[in-house]
Amino acid sequence: MITDSTKVFRAVLIILYILVFGMTAQNLRYQDMHYDEAVQFWISKGLNPDTAPFSPEGDVRDVIENNRYYNLDPGGFSIMLHYWSMISNHVIMLRLLPFLFFTAAVGGFIFLARKWSGSIDIALLAGFIPLLIPLVSDMSIELRAYSMEILGIVSALMVLQHLQRRISFPSLIAGSAAISFFMFSRYSYVIVAFVASLYVCWLILNHPGKWARKMAYLAVYAIPVLATLTGIYFLSMVHQNPGAEPVSYITYLKFSPFAILEPLNIAFMTGLTAAAALLYHSFSYENLKKYSPLLYLFVSASLVFLILSFLGKHPWDLTFKQNISVVVLLLLCMAALAGELLKPLLESQGITKYYLITGFLLLIIIHQQDSILSRYSVKENTFFTLLDNDVSRYEKIYVDLGHAGYVKYYFEYGPQRNQHPFYPENFTLQISHRYNRKNREPGLRSPEAPDMKMILSHDLILFNDLYAQAPKEYGNWVLLPRSETFWIKRTAE
Repeated sequence: MITDSTKVFRAVLIILYILVFGMTAQNLRYQDMHYDEAVQFWISKGLNPDTAPFSPEGDVRDVIENNRYYNLDPGGFSIMLHYWSMISNHVIMLRLLPFLFFTAAVGGFIFLARKWSGSIDIALLAGFIPLLIPLVSDMSIELRAYSMEILGIVSALMVLQHLQRRISFPSLIAGSAAISFFMFSRYSYVIVAFVASLYVCWLILNHPGKWARKMAYLAVYAIPVLATLTGIYFLSMVHQNPGAEPVSYITYLKFSPFAILEPLNIAFMTGLTAAAALLYHSFSYENLKKYSPLLYLFVSASLVFLILSFLGKHPWDLTFKQNISVVVLLLLCMAALAGELLKPLLESQGITKYYLITGFLLLIIIHQQDSILSRYSVKENTFFTLLDNDVSRYEKIYVDLGHAGYVKYYFEYGPQRNQHPFYPENFTLQISHRYNRKNREPGLRSPEAPDMKMILSHDLILFNDLYAQAPKEYGNWVLLPRSETFWIKRTAE
């Protein structure tokens, strides 16, 4: 029987959801784009940061082509953003796409927690976990494929949970379609899809019935997944990074093996060991059996990512978004553990428990409010500097690679669309030379070193690290207000 106090508690949780989602949604108004987001936008237009200003948009074939040479993802998000941006190119609409993926992922946390615990209260509490973890919640409006990957991880676990209870042709077709779809998000998800598929194969082979039917089950599931993997490899990966070579700005255990001894990694390895022990016992104890898919996916995916990192094929840094798959699986384990710990409390008599849980949740929300508003609270970036300063007074403006993509968006699609006759005439936009149609070499290439003599001949320079590139001339330049990268000559003021 549901008591009045329980109804009030659930109403309070819903109000807190509205509050936290409302705060998170404020980040949709974040106008600036960092380099990777700007590149993602131009790819979705069938273009790239190197194309000339006001180039005509391409079709979906151009999206696939540019994704090959200006991205390190399979390209599914690029294609979706291509069609999504036909509605509007406003930054709020663009960021709404990843936000919807993230919102669905929160719903997935609630759904899974409800299945595990049988409690609506625990399920509602579990949904706050991705909302209040900065690394995950920040991806809610990131104009990249990370939120799509987050939803893919949750969906893969939902598939395994369902197939553990019931295997049928419709469920295998639906599960295969879901996993295949999210394989187009990021390559790290392909690894999760691989270990999840091994579990599906194990479930099928241990399913009662004739071998002919089991082989039919395997075929129904495996054919779409293998076809998707083949398509991703030949359409994208073979042109991007076929050897899975390391990227310079990310941590790999092959090159930093002692990083595994850092406190965060030691804590993670301790948890991973405990999860492996629980996985071993989950096949013998009925109370643990419902967690078998979660424990398997977390332990196996983590081990594969660790091995690949020691081989120099995948990064390992639990504070970095490139490891979002492992982080989300860890959070799902935390949701399961929290549910087991809270269940006796919520089943106890009295209303004190509701005050304790609500108060604790409120304290976390208050403590994390700056993280929840991580983008919205930023007031110093390219967008605000362009908005606050009349850059038309500068006759020669140089824009480095890190800013070029967004500056092009700002004047061609953004707030100042077609409003300034000095763009692009007064601008020199650095290009990366990543892709030459006459020389289709696989893999991403670094941009050429900038010609500092040419750059310093401009009146306004958008440059990330002027001191490192021109230490002798550095003293002749000063930053514009509210900027860390807009440089003007001291004599100009």
